[in-house]
Amino acid sequence: MKLFTSLVIILLVLGLIAFGAIKYFDIDVELFDTYLQETSDAGGDLTKITGAGDAYVGYFVLQSRKLKQQARRAPTSLNVVWKDDGADYRDRVKKLEDGVYDYIVMPVSEWLVWGKYDIDENGRKKKRRNPFPGVIVSVLAESRGADVMLGFGNVVTGNVKDLDPNLTYAYIAGTPSETLLNSMVANLQLDIPEENRVKVDSEDDLIKLADQQGADVFITWEPIATRLRTKHGMVDIWSSKEFRGYIKDVLIWNRDRVGRDKERIARFMGAYFRTLGLYSAQRSQLIADMRKSYSDLSQQEIERLIGTVEFVDVHENATQEFGVEENSSGQLGDGLMQTIDDCIVLQLQFGNLDSEPIDDPAKLVKDDFIAELAAKKSQVFASPRVAQTEWMQLSDSEWNGLQDGPLLRLRPVTFHQHTAKLTEIGVETVDTFARQLKQTYPGFRIKVIGHTRSGGDPRILMDLSQKRAKAVIRRLITVHNIDADRMRAYGMGGNERPSYKLPGRNRRERMQNTARVEFKLVDSGQSL
Repeated sequence: MKLFTSLVIILLVLGLIAFGAIKYFDIDVELFDTYLQETSDAGGDLTKITGAGDAYVGYFVLQSRKLKQQARRAPTSLNVVWKDDGADYRDRVKKLEDGVYDYIVMPVSEWLVWGKYDIDENGRKKKRRNPFPGVIVSVLAESRGADVMLGFGNVVTGNVKDLDPNLTYAYIAGTPSETLLNSMVANLQLDIPEENRVKVDSEDDLIKLADQQGADVFITWEPIATRLRTKHGMVDIWSSKEFRGYIKDVLIWNRDRVGRDKERIARFMGAYFRTLGLYSAQRSQLIADMRKSYSDLSQQEIERLIGTVEFVDVHENATQEFGVEENSSGQLGDGLMQTIDDCIVLQLQFGNLDSEPIDDPAKLVKDDFIAELAAKKSQVFASPRVAQTEWMQLSDSEWNGLQDGPLLRLRPVTFHQHTAKLTEIGVETVDTFARQLKQTYPGFRIKVIGHTRSGGDPRILMDLSQKRAKAVIRRLITVHNIDADRMRAYGMGGNERPSYKLPGRNRRERMQNTARVEFKLVDSGQSL
């Protein structure tokens, strides 16, 4: 009896020592977890698939227990292993390239950079010998407020119009946070000096910086943003809800294996979309499972998190993203390719790419698996995209009462002299803005404001400026099918200069570049 008691005590002591060593020395327990997987029914004779990402809410389905359960069942028969690298994109891509990971998940914009470049031993960016070691096989989710700019309430108002560029802006470099900030600078009247950008390396570093109040404004993603709000009372300033189309996460499979892994990829993606379908039908189960993963968040916070991401199912992948199947209006969508093109332009503009990353963006994508799943027409996979907003008609007083949104950085909308006929450059600018209005600013109404040069009969100039604004609206309605109730024309004559900075080396050049019509975003004035 004494011997048995002694053995029990010894085992308990050894267990406590081992547990303490793991905690104290921060020993990586992944090896032990892998051992448990491979020596139990969790692994068994199943085919192993290893993927990597981080704690971003848009990846929740991939790391959920329900996905693992779906994958283990025959005929899928997969042992799915998920690795959380804390947003270390460089390491994530390197391990995909080395074959450690079968797949990774990453936003499109960041894949364009990290897929082309690595970092040398001196910390300098260098081109990969074999760029883009993976191929995009599915769109997973699009950020709808999950990527956020927020700040301490004693230094920011929560209104992007009041944002001071001389504040300090903290974010993890080379992530969607940088993309959100750069897209704001590129499209809004916001110029942030490089010295005011505080770049950190990881999620932990960002949280520590917030604890130390080491910056004024923080750009991050969910659930980190929720934790910063709760802990520090930070207020939201801007998010991917107001500015869409740039932050879209994709599943990227090892390029060397994609051919021989065809059946395995199809089985894995089938399990993923089945799980997504089950969660869509059982919202309460999704909330319960997310609370287990994000145990520090309340149910209310979890419910809010779910609304910040638009998960993309097979039907939406096929019709809206990859364009392998016609949508309800008989059109093929190219959302993924449009995002790739827009992100290339943005990364080139800010020097994160030194040239076009690839000669043909189609080489980044493989639509076989989405096409095959869509062809099955499974109701589990198919769900209609949320209907477009129906814009209520507003009175003049209601329009005048709407709160102004952020000022846009736009090229001039120009007309032939003394007329309301758009020039070629003017048409190009209006058409570019029409796509942004649909894809990037879907939650705003728009004021179309006409201008003329000063001097001359005020009544004639006021009439001309009104006609110019209406000419732009007419093109937006007839050519681009923008809802007429979403827009309102205003004529200012020569009484007011456009609100944004005009390009040009001198007054004469600036006058030649003066916009004859400009766009102003305003709040919707309705629940969306």
